[in-house]
Amino acid sequence: WHGGIEGGDLNAYYEQEADGYWYLKPGSYDLHYFSDSSYSSSKAKLTFTVKPILSVEKSSVCVGQPIRVTANTTSSLNYAWVGLYPKGSTPSDSNPSYYWYYVQDSAKGNVPGQTYTIQNKDAGGGFDASKPVPAGEYALYFFKNDYYDSLIRSVNVTVKNHSYGSYTVTKAATCSATGTKTRTCSSCGSKDTATIAKLSHTWTAANCTTAKKCSVCGTTEGSALGHTWSNATCTAAKKCTRCGTTEGTALGHSWSNATCTAAGKAVQTNLICPVGENN
Repeated sequence: WHGGIEGGDLNAYYEQEADGYWYLKPGSYDLHYFSDSSYSSSKAKLTFTVKPILSVEKSSVCVGQPIRVTANTTSSLNYAWVGLYPKGSTPSDSNPSYYWYYVQDSAKGNVPGQTYTIQNKDAGGGFDASKPVPAGEYALYFFKNDYYDSLIRSVNVTVKNHSYGSYTVTKAATCSATGTKTRTCSSCGSKDTATIAKLSHTWTAANCTTAKKCSVCGTTEGSALGHTWSNATCTAAKKCTRCGTTEGTALGHSWSNATCTAAGKAVQTNLICPVGENN
């Protein structure tokens, strides 16, 4: 003998789907062949696995993360398709899905049992395909005949906003280069990286011999101011009025000859500075 659910408890191994039929629940099973009415006369055993007809890799994802869907069907079910709808809404022509795809589509390489990735909205449904599916509660439906005839019950998916912690600096910014900082979502583990703006230079003023210079990174800008000289005198070399640097030597006195205008002594007079010398 074989088959049959002892005691008639269908809910233990079967579940009724949207089409009204009862199906074995997903899982691993052993199929025994018994030679008599007892359980001790098993002559053969076949182990098999029942895969979910419609399943998702993760029932909860964050915004921008892929929703990976697997739909199993037979090749005889042409135009079977999967649609993503807000939970509680009724799929119809007037209520387009956020995303949909044919389970079997040779043009796109889709085959039954393949894992299909939904990430952004479906532009064909009037949505912006460059934007991810927004946060919310959704249901995945598996339809047949290119219409809204459900094959099985819908599968729920939650799309959450990211839950990021504080940023950690991964590369410090400098005066000459931007830096980066990273934070991690506690729900999905994805990382968000942001740019840290370049720092402002901290300038030291230019002087006579050096252009202005950043005290942090050493970058210079402009040119040195150059000296502003005062003229040399008989007793002092020329000197910069800004920094005090001297250059060259004093000019020295340039004497005129003494005259006889002073009684007893002739006086030499310096032609450059008013310094007299008795002679």
